[in-house]
Amino acid sequence: MLRFCAILVLTILFATKTLYAQRKQVDSLTILLNQHTVIDTTKIQLLSKLAYHYHQIAPDSTIYLSKEAYRLAVKLNYLKGKADALKHWAIGSYIQSYDGEALKKNKEALAIYKALGDERGEGAVLNNIAMIFHNQGEYERALVYYNSSMKKREAVGDLVGLGGGYNNIGNSYCDMGNYSKSLEYLFKGLEIREKIADTTGIANSYSNIGGVYFLLSRYDLALKYNEMANKLYELNGNRDGIFQSLITTGGVYLLRKQDRKALAIFEKALNIAQSMGSKSSEAVALVNVGEAEVNLGMFDRAIAHYTQALTFSKTSDDLEGIVISELGLGEAHLMQHHIDEALIHLNTGYNAAVILGNKLRLHEASTLLADAYGKKNNLALANKFLKEAMVYKDSLFNEEAGRKIHEAEFNYAMDKKQKEIELLEKDRSIQEVINQRQKIVVGSMIAFVLLLILMILLLNRNRKKEKKMKEVSVAQKIEIEEQSHKLKELNALKDKTFSILSHDLRSPVAALVGVMDLMERKLMTTDDFNALKGSFTQQLKSLSLLLDNLLQWSKSHMQGHTNVHPKMLILSEEVQQSFDLLQVFAQQKNIELASNISKDINVYTDKDNFDLVLRNLIANAIKFSKHNTKVLLSATHTNNHVEISVSDQGVGMKPEVLESLFSEQVKIGYGTNGEHGTGLGLLICKEFLENNNGAIKVESEYGKGTTFYITLPTHA
Repeated sequence: MLRFCAILVLTILFATKTLYAQRKQVDSLTILLNQHTVIDTTKIQLLSKLAYHYHQIAPDSTIYLSKEAYRLAVKLNYLKGKADALKHWAIGSYIQSYDGEALKKNKEALAIYKALGDERGEGAVLNNIAMIFHNQGEYERALVYYNSSMKKREAVGDLVGLGGGYNNIGNSYCDMGNYSKSLEYLFKGLEIREKIADTTGIANSYSNIGGVYFLLSRYDLALKYNEMANKLYELNGNRDGIFQSLITTGGVYLLRKQDRKALAIFEKALNIAQSMGSKSSEAVALVNVGEAEVNLGMFDRAIAHYTQALTFSKTSDDLEGIVISELGLGEAHLMQHHIDEALIHLNTGYNAAVILGNKLRLHEASTLLADAYGKKNNLALANKFLKEAMVYKDSLFNEEAGRKIHEAEFNYAMDKKQKEIELLEKDRSIQEVINQRQKIVVGSMIAFVLLLILMILLLNRNRKKEKKMKEVSVAQKIEIEEQSHKLKELNALKDKTFSILSHDLRSPVAALVGVMDLMERKLMTTDDFNALKGSFTQQLKSLSLLLDNLLQWSKSHMQGHTNVHPKMLILSEEVQQSFDLLQVFAQQKNIELASNISKDINVYTDKDNFDLVLRNLIANAIKFSKHNTKVLLSATHTNNHVEISVSDQGVGMKPEVLESLFSEQVKIGYGTNGEHGTGLGLLICKEFLENNNGAIKVESEYGKGTTFYITLPTHA
């Protein structure tokens, strides 16, 4: 139940200095403020600046000083002073977890900055509003405000703001699960911060990059970036940054089952949070301390720490903190066999998780409740929560699969970028050679004044070499274009393969895993299994056809679509073989498979290719046919070709589906029994028929049925 991610991936809300610098500024500003007794715009500016520099030291002082600055600005009708005071008021409110007040004050400040045409002020406030929405889990809404902020900051050339903005956008994509996009923006922010030597920002970027690598299970990289961040945080005396680094490091050790190391680090983080006076940070540290203590069997200490964290979370209306604390308390009591006490906390945590809608927390709660009710011999409720836990586990498995796909896409993008860099390096090398030759030509022209004969010889030699270099350059350019085309084809093959693996293989495999798990736990009877057996048989046969299609299609792409071995085939025999394989599918809908093809009709084609085409067309006809109808195959001999038709009395197709039928963008939909269609089978049919000098076309009327026509030669 680690909770460090919530604080780890968020960048520092507002641009911060070191604590040492903050205290130094506070002292000097306090002296100036005491010396300035006149109530004017200068006094308001001093109050506002002092309020800002207090936000890391004492956020309650930030609010107090901002209110005083705002009161004087209203009295003098000083609009810029009002806006600055409201912005800093919002900062103090946010740090003390008063999100509603922070949002209200930011919006009031934004309205004034707009009226003044102060784009720098607008950019800062828009960023702060985005951070509030991010903290509330409204990531899409946060991105809208971040992008608006970035436009303002670009307009005024605010490099510090741009570096922080890219970092913030990267964190939003991280929390949305798009880790490749997250790292893209985080490294953009780091590049700007390194350019302007913003050490505080650089440390913040390192910390967030390490956080993303942690979520990608790249723990070595996570620790590497975290260590770099921590060195800068310690150098600057930034306690908030040091706290984040400690929480990350402790999380790595916790996942590596090094619980004592993790506990020591989390306790150090707790001390820092307490010294900062940040209740939200203290709550984060407390639940992680409790997690380590439960793992080490220190249940009484864990209960005390979880109880303290729960109090903080309730005070700040932090629903996720409440869920984590209640589940931690329930687990600790459960480990001590205090079943009734455990159930009170677990049910409270479960109900809060339902409101939160967090699948990970619901999976944890359901698993613990199943265990608790099982120990209480309440088998009905134990079974109920066990099934729920399995459902959430399946959902989380799907999300994990999505995360791995994102990681694969990121690795692919990095490999592609490296190839582009290598190509650019090659082009630059060629250009350097050409430039060098041009220098030689210039030198030869100068020598022409002295020795005409020598100049002619040099020019002739250089022209020959330039011609050769141009030939080499053209050949390399052609090679690069060919490689680019091959990469695009492989990318399309990868995209289609990922799509099929993600959407069409996942569901039946996950369902089978779930059933096997239920049987292993003896939660499913033989009668239950027999009732589902027919459905699983159908899914497995559909899965088998899909795998066959996928393997054949991938193989044909990798071999260049040329690996065919045509021969004479008796058409009626090939049709009957396909009927025999698909008869079970037809019987499930009471569909008649019929053929009026004469036994003397032959086709000249590759047998494997043709059998796959027939199976796909007949299977599609069955899939989209209505119950108690007929699928009919006919053939006519014309000149040197045979035209074969496959007709059904099914649901037919809409015009928009027909237009994209034989493309990779087609969306087939579902059959009359809910069977899923990928469109891959028709794509294979078209490619295999064209490879065998054949063709395919279709006629369909929506609601009445469909007929596919395929044409093949009768001889070589």
